[in-house]
Amino acid sequence: MKLPRVAWITPTYKRPQHLPNLIACFLAQDYPRELLRLHILDDANQYGRGCAGDRWRVTSYADRVHSLPAKFNWLCRIARNADVIVVAEDDDSFLPWHTLAHVTALQHGGGFSKPSRVFSDYPGHVVEEPAAGRFHGSIALRRELWLRCGGWPDTQRADFDQHAMRVFETAAGGVCDPCEAFPPSY
Repeated sequence: MKLPRVAWITPTYKRPQHLPNLIACFLAQDYPRELLRLHILDDANQYGRGCAGDRWRVTSYADRVHSLPAKFNWLCRIARNADVIVVAEDDDSFLPWHTLAHVTALQHGGGFSKPSRVFSDYPGHVVEEPAAGRFHGSIALRRELWLRCGGWPDTQRADFDQHAMRVFETAAGGVCDPCEAFPPSY
C-alpha cells in the first residue's frame, strides 16, 4: 500500500517557547521521512528568513493574519503537495505514532480523522479521556476534503474549531478514529 505525503500545519503567534517541543514531536514521528513535512506560519515575524531544519520550515510575516481559520487555510495552500493534512497546534504534544495512526485511519475510512481518546493534563496531571467535540489540534484530513469544503470556514468566532470539525465530518460522511488501531497519540 502506497503511503501518502503528509504535511503538519502549525500557526503560531508570539509563542516561541512552544516550537522546540513541537519540532521535537515532529522529528520523532515513525513515518517515512521523505513523505513528511512541517509548515509553521509565524505572523508575528519573530523568526525572519531562513528559519528551517530537517523537513520543517517557519514562514514569517510582519502582517497579522486576520483569523485562525485563515491561517490554517494559508498553511494548507503552502502544503500543496500533501495528500494528508495534520493539524499540529504549537502548544500540543504528539507521540511518535501520531502521523501513522491518522494515515492508517484515513486509509481505512473517509476523509476526516479524529481520535476518540486523547491524553490531557486539564486536571493537573496526565489522564486519558474521551475527545468528543474537542481537541481540534488532534485532527487530520485528506487534502481533497479540505478542497471540497473550501477549507476552514473563515470566521472570527472563538468556536471556529468546533464549527470546522463539524463541517469536515459532515462532508466526509463521518469520522475515522485513529484509536481503532493505535493508542492515543495526542
